[in-house]
Amino acid sequence: MTRTFYKSAPRRKGRTRTNAFVLVEVLVSMTILAIAGTVLIRSLMNSIAVSRIVRDTTKAVFLTQAKLHELEMVYSGKANVDLGIFEGRYEQPGASDFRWRARIEADNTHGAYVIQLWTTYGEDDRSQRRRSRWSRRSTGGFMLMTMVPTARYNEDLIQGIGPTMREKGTSRNRGRGGSRR
Repeated sequence: MTRTFYKSAPRRKGRTRTNAFVLVEVLVSMTILAIAGTVLIRSLMNSIAVSRIVRDTTKAVFLTQAKLHELEMVYSGKANVDLGIFEGRYEQPGASDFRWRARIEADNTHGAYVIQLWTTYGEDDRSQRRRSRWSRRSTGGFMLMTMVPTARYNEDLIQGIGPTMREKGTSRNRGRGGSRR
């Protein structure tokens, strides 16, 4: 067995400077690549976080609208209903960490019930806040408000008396009769 050894080319005088210059070029380009890669990954993670926020906010809007419609159907045209603050969790699939809170009040000047509905989402426990930075979910919420006519409002409309006449002090008897001159 014969081994052959190849002789390297003889070194020239200026060769070490070009090798050093190539090494500096490689180091600078690797540094630029590392910085650009870090910025790119951070941008990607931020876009994922923003898409989660948009998804949760959109889901909160739809859940709030559905619950508000449900409450409008329950309270529309009713006379004796429960007023106050009510809360609960949404039962729809995929909405396990969405909660709702409704405040229902009577507005006697307009003959209606005022329904304010808040939907909140996210994790509020301190134990959940200790999770890693990448798996953390954002918290937020959404609020809608509506007015639902009461039974008295419907009776007044049948008799021809609107809520504006009641505000001016016009009684029911004056509203039914003819005009005075």
